[in-house]
Amino acid sequence: LKEEKEIIFSVVVCTYNGASRIISALTPLVQQKEIDMQRVEIIVVNDSSKDSTKNIVTNFIHQHQETKLCYIGLSKNYGPSAARNTGVQKARGTFVCFTDDDCIVPIDWLASFQKAFSENPEIAGVGGWYQTNENPDESVFDRFLFWRHLPNTINSYKSVNINGSQNLCGNTANVCYRRSALITIGGFNPAFYKPTYED
Repeated sequence: LKEEKEIIFSVVVCTYNGASRIISALTPLVQQKEIDMQRVEIIVVNDSSKDSTKNIVTNFIHQHQETKLCYIGLSKNYGPSAARNTGVQKARGTFVCFTDDDCIVPIDWLASFQKAFSENPEIAGVGGWYQTNENPDESVFDRFLFWRHLPNTINSYKSVNINGSQNLCGNTANVCYRRSALITIGGFNPAFYKPTYED
């Protein structure tokens, strides 16, 4: 029997009615470069979609059997915090990465996280912001958030959350944490049901 390699990265992608966009999100995840994909697992948590998300994801899994892909279907719509917590509970990796079903990550996304953690072994999380300029549905709010966080996308810096001060480490569209840190803090707060401040 071939010995299975230790999982380093667990990628959690939560989706709700994501049938029209989930393949665009999953494709670059199975094509990551500069990383041993045998040490990566991708966990799709379907937050009780009403569309054909389940069929689309399970077909994608069958087409990519060389990649460790896992599908979890929730019995009802619990919201993004609970869905992400489900992914964390299933995760086997040292690090847990999060992205959304409407995001397309760069081909070196995981390699960038690996480099940051290797160079900064004391940190609990690494993340960045995102751009929506290729999205025809981009709102004024999306543009505001992009400009507000532009310094965070250009610069690299460390921050510490002391006495409740803001500690930006990206958001759940583009972030990676040590699994041990997520477990220690108890995961995401499921009281935040809507996708906004649960990040």
